[in-house]
Amino acid sequence: QDAEVVRTRDPQRLAQCDVVVDVGGEYDPERHRYDHHQRSFTESMRSLRPDKPWSTKLSSAGLVYCHFGSQILAELLGQPEDGPVVTALYDKAEGEPRYALTSTLSARVGHLNPRWNDPDQDTEVG
Repeated sequence: QDAEVVRTRDPQRLAQCDVVVDVGGEYDPERHRYDHHQRSFTESMRSLRPDKPWSTKLSSAGLVYCHFGSQILAELLGQPEDGPVVTALYDKAEGEPRYALTSTLSARVGHLNPRWNDPDQDTEVG
């Protein structure tokens, strides 16, 4: 509620922070350090929560979700953290997508470019 968000890579500034996400080169949940940028990092949902089947290596956001997702959902929904509603929603976020992804971000951005034979090649317009 009274949190200050700081964007920095300065180790001295990071050392003063209560929670550090996606910088600092350290994963230490006891100290609330959630970075995945180490060569040795291999954590997945399954390795951190053996009751979960997903083995994709987690991003920093995934680490935060892994550690706090159920708690946040429970708070937002007014439901018990270990109840069936929170568990179902928590698992749904990590489960199989409902629809197949048929394009990539790069392809979608590429569709914004004019076609090679478009008479108006001014990419600064519009």
